[in-house]
Amino acid sequence: SCALESIFKCKNLKNLNLSGNQLTDNCLNELSIFISLSQKIEYLNLSCNLIGLNQQTINNFFRELNQIKSLKYLNFDNNLISIFSIDFIQNQNFHSLSLNNNYLNNQSFNNLFEFLNNNHQINYLSINYNSINFSIYEQLKSIFN
Repeated sequence: SCALESIFKCKNLKNLNLSGNQLTDNCLNELSIFISLSQKIEYLNLSCNLIGLNQQTINNFFRELNQIKSLKYLNFDNNLISIFSIDFIQNQNFHSLSLNNNYLNNQSFNNLFEFLNNNHQINYLSINYNSINFSIYEQLKSIFN
């Protein structure tokens, strides 16, 4: 179980920073319930945690994030995410996405490119320190030129 119950009482919360708390995938289920009930979260920082081992849980979490129209900034730096979910592509409201220092693979980047092609609101993207090859950089340049 994840000890986020006290946070759930904050119905008007717009900025939630849970970085560096050793949160695991198990916490994502509870967190997604809170976020979906809140509908006011704009900034979510889940960096420096232990999120990403269970791909199904990550997919479900991204699917829930799709429903949060207020969410604009998402930070998943320094986690264990290996796949960027295709389900995440539906949310058109994001301005900032940071996935530094994860384990994203080439398929993740293909999904990420599809997301970028469909989301013209993005003004900040950071994907440093992942399993990326040179051809990915060439694809990124073509998107932003």
